[in-house]
Amino acid sequence: LDFVRGDRSNEEPNGLAFYQRESVMGNILHSNLFYLTDGTNDSLFVGANDGMLHVFDARTGIENFAYIPSMLIPKLSKLADKPYVHTHFVDGPISVARVDVSGTDKIILAGGLGPGGMGLYALDVTNPKATSESDAVNKVMWEITASGDFANLGHTYGTPRFARLENGTAAVIVGNGYMNAGNGHAVLYVINATSGALISAIDTGSGSNTAPNGLSTPTLYDSDGDSRPDYAYAGDIDGNMWKFDLINNTSSLLFTTSPVQAISSAPAVHVHPLGGVMVAFATGRILTSGDKSDANIHYVYGIWDGAPDSNNRLLVQTLTSSTHGNGAVRTITGNIPDWTAGSGHHMGWRVALPPGERVVGEKPFYHNGRFYFLSTNPTLGTGENWLHELVFNTGGSPLAPIFDLNQDGSFDSSDLAANGEIPVAKYLGEGVFSQPLLVNAEGLSTTLYAFHPDLPVEDGVPTPPDDPGVSGGHFDFDIYYFDPPPA
Repeated sequence: LDFVRGDRSNEEPNGLAFYQRESVMGNILHSNLFYLTDGTNDSLFVGANDGMLHVFDARTGIENFAYIPSMLIPKLSKLADKPYVHTHFVDGPISVARVDVSGTDKIILAGGLGPGGMGLYALDVTNPKATSESDAVNKVMWEITASGDFANLGHTYGTPRFARLENGTAAVIVGNGYMNAGNGHAVLYVINATSGALISAIDTGSGSNTAPNGLSTPTLYDSDGDSRPDYAYAGDIDGNMWKFDLINNTSSLLFTTSPVQAISSAPAVHVHPLGGVMVAFATGRILTSGDKSDANIHYVYGIWDGAPDSNNRLLVQTLTSSTHGNGAVRTITGNIPDWTAGSGHHMGWRVALPPGERVVGEKPFYHNGRFYFLSTNPTLGTGENWLHELVFNTGGSPLAPIFDLNQDGSFDSSDLAANGEIPVAKYLGEGVFSQPLLVNAEGLSTTLYAFHPDLPVEDGVPTPPDDPGVSGGHFDFDIYYFDPPPA
């Protein structure tokens, strides 16, 4: 227990019992870092593979407290094993939201374990500082394991979503994750945010015990403008995109990819100009050892939920490789969809990525009429990463430049690719990048990425980079035109 809490006196070479750690802070892989300010406390929350959800004072870096989900306690001893074998613990995304609970404002954190286990948890972090161990214990609101009402819970790589339901109940909405040992189906869980009780388990019926399916991160959609979601959209690892009715607790199949390929990222959802919504998403997964060498062609899709029933065709847009200066870029066709009713008319669009390239991670998004996503290709050396911005409703090319590639502050013909067309994607680098995070600045929008270089590993420990700082490229950015549109 002292070792887990940071005591290093019994680590090699000074002690004999335990593995010598690179740091008492465990590595952070799939958990996102969440920053919260409430006017009094600035806090950072993140899960790590030292077994803990950490809560830091964002101003000082001092840890306020750490929480170990109880379902992980049986395997904590693996942290001290000699030789050390990397083990996942609190390795799933987290969400934090301000929730009105019976007239009292509370700040609740909800998270999952990802590959660390089959479990969900929630903490009351209204006061992020713990004055004692008993105070820290009282911050644990609920824990959920793969049993009882949640027997179909798997490894939840997806991000929990907070929402106020139509009946006023504060809820956490999350996909059941992968490899569940129950019925093997893809299931959407709607959970009471304060008690952890199951409100509904919307079962798609897709999957089986022998070939388990699993639901990824949902995207919530409010169709009537009352700030309470009526629907959720989520993909599964069997290549299905589902629509969930949160009022009637039903599911319907929106689309199945062809060829069938996993959807492991949340879709982006936005109003279609002719009614209904466009649901944009991409395929890809890196979950098992064989996934890294998958050189198949993956696709990006836009599916119109609201298309006439007779529409049965996908508009095809085609990416082309080009350059700008010394950098690699891509352009794309600008084919026009036919949204009118009729056989052979369009129900959406599709774009093929280069072989082996796919989209993983949380989460692509809609902004300013475009679908932002980052694709990665682990089959090429130390990996490739590309940022794309496709016109949301067509999957094609915009009418004017969107990247200031020569960084002169203007978006004009000097930003065109060598082939004379408008770039819609640019090469970012090797290693593993997160999906982009959009930050709005005055007159501009800025996208940020977390970046993990693909470092060589010696004796189970990655080689430290030459320059581990921000300026060394471990946190990259790019700037895009925001509003108004360029002349």
